[in-house]
Amino acid sequence: MIKILSKYGLPIVIGSYELDLMFDEDIDIVVETGSPRESSIKVLNEFIRTETFQKYEYGDFEKYTRLNRPNGFIVNLKIEYENKNWEIEIWFFKNISDYKIQLNKYKELINSEKKLKILQRKFLRKEKGKTKHEISSISIYNEILL
Repeated sequence: MIKILSKYGLPIVIGSYELDLMFDEDIDIVVETGSPRESSIKVLNEFIRTETFQKYEYGDFEKYTRLNRPNGFIVNLKIEYENKNWEIEIWFFKNISDYKIQLNKYKELINSEKKLKILQRKFLRKEKGKTKHEISSISIYNEILL
């Protein structure tokens, strides 16, 4: 996956996978590219041709902005694996320096105790029937780590 994404820009895995805080079956990647729209469309088409995933979604949140969503383009890849529905969210932006800074800050501040608190908060979010769009993992990380 990273090999394919690297053809179109600089991909960085962020979020719970990179921070060893996996709770839900999702992986977040950001890609820095000079042309986010064009790169995201090419990536989507390339993944469709690989026939690796069951479902593909595309979103333009630059033209069609939405609350709590960054301005950019997203490719969602979905597949059932070991009886779990996995989702890989790939965001395309011109600049991802803020994501790099945020990820490094989290890595500096996290420890075993804080990891446990974050995972407990994610569990509570699920128990209350809230989605990651209603209570984002980023808001949980910021509350506990910053």
